[in-house]
Amino acid sequence: RISGKLATSATKKKDYSGLTRTIVLTVREEGVLALYRGVTPTLLGAMPYEGIKFGTVGVMETYMLKEGEQPSFFQKMCFG
Repeated sequence: RISGKLATSATKKKDYSGLTRTIVLTVREEGVLALYRGVTPTLLGAMPYEGIKFGTVGVMETYMLKEGEQPSFFQKMCFG
């Protein structure tokens, strides 16, 4: 939300000159909830991705590691 306002500030008359100023103006004019507008689609898009990643890591650890073995740094990086 904030980055969008900063990007379009050149075409609008309001002074969105920095991050702090943009947050203050947004809260003053639209309320605190305006800072969270758009978070629902972001979370809905991230949940399947994170779920698949979490499941994949579990399966890879099960098949790639011996019983009780701790993954090395390199293995953790490869697992995701």
